[in-house]
Amino acid sequence: VAGTEEGTGKKTAADFRRRLEEIDGQIEDQRSRSDAYTTYDMWAMAENERKLWDGELNNIYTTIKDHIPADQVEALVKDERAWIVERDAKAAEDAGKYEGGTLESVEYTASLASSTRERAYKLVEIYGEYLW
Repeated sequence: VAGTEEGTGKKTAADFRRRLEEIDGQIEDQRSRSDAYTTYDMWAMAENERKLWDGELNNIYTTIKDHIPADQVEALVKDERAWIVERDAKAAEDAGKYEGGTLESVEYTASLASSTRERAYKLVEIYGEYLW
């Protein structure tokens, strides 16, 4: 199977990285074709990006959790929960620049998408050996 460990059908960390790069490309393509002029259009685009990254992050996290040694699962879960708190705080801070304005929700969602993207790449980098 192309893009997997030869003969095993298993995905490798490189396969996960390629998938992340594909999502980056897909988002860039959507942005370049977008004529989002309203606040709602901008929010909808940011929400779509957030959903794409969140889905892929969940896939990566679940795969890691399924393959990581049992004695490391608790630390992974704790780290992920701490990251969620940090992600949400950063989004609130980023959106605070537009507090009460129409762009507040756009910035909040865009920040969530950006942080989730970064987290997905980071998990692949840190736990790549468990991605299969």
